[in-house]
Amino acid sequence: MMDKIIFTSVEPSLHSRVMKHQRTKMRAISAMVFLALCALLVIIYQAVQQELNIRNLKARIIVSGEQLKLKEDGIMAAKVKVEEMNKQLNPLITQRDQLKKQKDGIKKGNADSEKELGTCNAEKGKLEKTSNEAKDALQKLKEDQEAERKKSEEEIEGLKRQVLERDLRICKYVDVSLDEPKKLCFF
Repeated sequence: MMDKIIFTSVEPSLHSRVMKHQRTKMRAISAMVFLALCALLVIIYQAVQQELNIRNLKARIIVSGEQLKLKEDGIMAAKVKVEEMNKQLNPLITQRDQLKKQKDGIKKGNADSEKELGTCNAEKGKLEKTSNEAKDALQKLKEDQEAERKKSEEEIEGLKRQVLERDLRICKYVDVSLDEPKKLCFF
């Protein structure tokens, strides 16, 4: 019994220590379980959040893929239109090039014509100068001829007067009864 007494007397303090120790362990285990549950809840929350994000991203990818397909279809349609327009533009480009060549030819022709016109105008100026000089010379010649004609007429008139005066002087001394002196003296 003594054993019991000793044990019972030892037992309450040991028992309280063991119980305290067990309570502390239980509290620590409870705290660990609580922390583990909290960590598990955080992990579950993050997993759910990531799953939702992944679903949102998948939905965005699908929408983006559809938009991309629409844009690709639009681009292909635009390419087809551009090719059709290029086919329509090719004859116009060829025509434009031909018109440019014609324009260049016309410019060159105009330049040549202007050069020839300048040459012709220079020759015309020379010819007009020569013509004017010839007209002036002809006018001077006419004036000189007119002056000479007048001078000649005056000389002829002077000679006629002289001849008439001489005839009149002769007629004074000639017998007018004869036919020939009559013809000469009575005009």
